[in-house]
Amino acid sequence: MFAVRRFALLKAWYVEHAGSGAGVKSPRREERFLYGICEGMIDVAWLCAFAIRCVYWLVLLACNFLGYSTLWAKREIKQRGERYEANRKIPAHVAILNNDGTIKKEMLLSLLEAALAENIRRLTIYDSSTVYVDLAREIQGFCRVKHIKIVVGCINPTHDFSAYRLVVQLLSAECGRPKLVDTCRELSSSKSRITTECISSHLAKHYALCEPDLLIQVGTIPSLCGYPPWCLRVTEIVPVRSLPCSRYAFSECVEAFSRRDIRLGKFYMKVVCDYKVQPIKMAELAHAIPAVDMINATSRLQIEAAEVRASKPNWGSYLRSQMIPQEDYNFISAYENAKSKEERDTVLAANDANGQAARTIVNLITNVAKDQNVRYVLTLLDDMLQEDKNRVEIFHNAARKQKRTAFSWFLGILQRQDNFIVNQMSSIIAKLACFGSTLMEGSELNYYFSFLKDQLKSSSSNEYMNTTARCLQMMLRIDPYRLAFTESEGVQAIVAALNGKTNFQLQYQLAFALWCLTFNPDIARRTPSLGVIQALGDILSESSKEKVIRIIIATFSNILKKVEEKDIKKEAALQMVQCKTLKTLELTDAKKYGDTELEEDVEFLTSQLQLSVQDLSSFDEYCSEVRSGRLQWSPVHKSDKFWRENAPRFNEKNFELIKILIRLLETSQDPLILCVAAHDVGEYVRHYPRGKTVIEQYQGKQAVMRLLTAEDPNVRYHALLAVQKLMVHNWEYLGKQLDVEAPETVAVK
Repeated sequence: MFAVRRFALLKAWYVEHAGSGAGVKSPRREERFLYGICEGMIDVAWLCAFAIRCVYWLVLLACNFLGYSTLWAKREIKQRGERYEANRKIPAHVAILNNDGTIKKEMLLSLLEAALAENIRRLTIYDSSTVYVDLAREIQGFCRVKHIKIVVGCINPTHDFSAYRLVVQLLSAECGRPKLVDTCRELSSSKSRITTECISSHLAKHYALCEPDLLIQVGTIPSLCGYPPWCLRVTEIVPVRSLPCSRYAFSECVEAFSRRDIRLGKFYMKVVCDYKVQPIKMAELAHAIPAVDMINATSRLQIEAAEVRASKPNWGSYLRSQMIPQEDYNFISAYENAKSKEERDTVLAANDANGQAARTIVNLITNVAKDQNVRYVLTLLDDMLQEDKNRVEIFHNAARKQKRTAFSWFLGILQRQDNFIVNQMSSIIAKLACFGSTLMEGSELNYYFSFLKDQLKSSSSNEYMNTTARCLQMMLRIDPYRLAFTESEGVQAIVAALNGKTNFQLQYQLAFALWCLTFNPDIARRTPSLGVIQALGDILSESSKEKVIRIIIATFSNILKKVEEKDIKKEAALQMVQCKTLKTLELTDAKKYGDTELEEDVEFLTSQLQLSVQDLSSFDEYCSEVRSGRLQWSPVHKSDKFWRENAPRFNEKNFELIKILIRLLETSQDPLILCVAAHDVGEYVRHYPRGKTVIEQYQGKQAVMRLLTAEDPNVRYHALLAVQKLMVHNWEYLGKQLDVEAPETVAVK
């Protein structure tokens, strides 16, 4: 800037003095001017060089700094990665239990590649619906290139597979309970006492069935689905919705295993700041983390509860911040520190008389805002009641002193947004209602049953359906609850859930609830009209699970035993016959399950159903079909003899059959049912002189005419025929005319 300013001043001076000379040029002035220009240019050049030098040093300094930072960051990331990999727990044996369809070739190949990438040494896949022999043959080439050994069924322990990178064992249903039976049979021949360790050792030695480190349970609803139960004592279970075929999805499951703080059955892993792992004996934490039976932990609630138990809140911080009083802190700390049931009973007894035990639990559930801590307290309460059913009286007695019910404390929790909290609370309410001497009544009972019904209605998206069904199993064992549940249309909710997509475990639980209901004779009388028999009959004809078959047969037997009215009993038996129950009973009897009660029920049902078939008339069969709402093109629908003989009988019981047919025309969405119903209405009008008047009286004509615009062409066709029969007085004459004119119409075309 200095040089530029000097140049400008020199130029101005030259112009001023040059002009004043009146055209006379002075050599000295020109020399001075040129000299000033040169000095200005030299100054500018020097400043430019100085600026370039400064920029150079700044760039060099920045490059050195950034380079050092990059090297430091890379070194730090590398060191952290090495520390993480050193402490990361990679399962040596991973098992996959598939409940989500058949495993295809592409799925299996992706799984094998993902397992190789994670350095898994052994992979066990259990799927009862997959034919593994053909699948193993298809991937032989791939396994040979990748050094993978595929074994179908149980491996011979004498084989040496150390040369292979990965050993894959494909298990089917035959490797489940049958192997356990064989093991027990072989061990029974010895004189030594049979223990769990003996069974596990024998299975590992003779069938190579070992306990996996990680079990990936695949399916929308958590279920072990027949997986060998002896293999899950010390196994971490990770539930996923679909098969983890990609490397990323499989790595996520392994990462979930590595992050687990609890090594169930082994030891507790506590990660500290310096990345070191400190193992603590599980026996030392027995009082803090109750034992979890992972064999029975098939529901999502139980699996999550096992993790919640490990997240113990810091009650001291709550006390210091005055969020809980000293009395609550004293009780919860004493109860958590109790190491046995006897010590816990002592703590509860000391705080029962003054109501402190119940008050503390209620305060921690209702006043603590953090969901994680509410989860912990609810799980603690559930374990408390499960350990000793008589402890429910602690809460009932405390509520009675306040002139209220124990349920009033907790029903509001069912409106929370956290699904675990809601379902854990539902389970606790069921225990309070069933374990104690105080029954739930009135609006509280109706509110709770409404909640359970809403859970059933959302069965397709409800991941805690097994918990809802378990609550129903407990509640419906008590007769007063059965009537209240039935009056609130709870049976229809169970039937709707059974008609949806359910796994066998949920089928069993809901069928168990219906079985409990049938012990009440009034409810058993209603089952034929509520669709219970049809829903259970469909499951019975398709299911291969013994416990599902047993509970449904017991339910059918209960219905026929409890119902005394001959007409209702006959109707129930006919519905069972239509569901092909006789064939299922014959197959069940041939299998010889060895269950005395099941054999007695099969024998009783077979005799009752065969007796009903002997007295069955075509009209009885038709009535049963119409009342079930499942119309099909059975022979009676198109038999002129049947309609001539039985059309007047449609007027019996205040036109019951006519009303059902019209209701089906108005409400059904099944094209087959609509076709058959429209056809039957037309046949009734054709064979009964006053049939048209009766149909119009119950708005059947409008229902048929609405079907003329249906999307299905078959429905439109049968609706058109029925309308013709309603409009034409002499149907026989019209039929003859149509027969005569038909050839002429064809000739014109």
